[in-house]
Amino acid sequence: MTTHAESATSSLLEKSIWKVVAVVGILLSLFELYTAGVVAMTAMRQRAVFLTCILILAFLTRPLHKGARQDPGATGTSPWGSPWSSWSWKRPGG
Repeated sequence: MTTHAESATSSLLEKSIWKVVAVVGILLSLFELYTAGVVAMTAMRQRAVFLTCILILAFLTRPLHKGARQDPGATGTSPWGSPWSSWSWKRPGG
């Protein structure tokens, strides 16, 4: 059973994760537009930045393993489950 404090902590964590996802996505879009029209960048450097951002987004939005627990009623969770929904946020011995 989860307590109100544990569910509030989990909900706050998921909301902040989705904010980070939004910020990284927006920054990636702006970076791609900037490098396409304003400044010429070497292909290797542009690919490295793109891959880094995509890997960050993939890590934050996909489950860590196949059997990740889904909590469809939780706020801010994706339909396929967030990587954080499978973690237990209980304190040791608590």
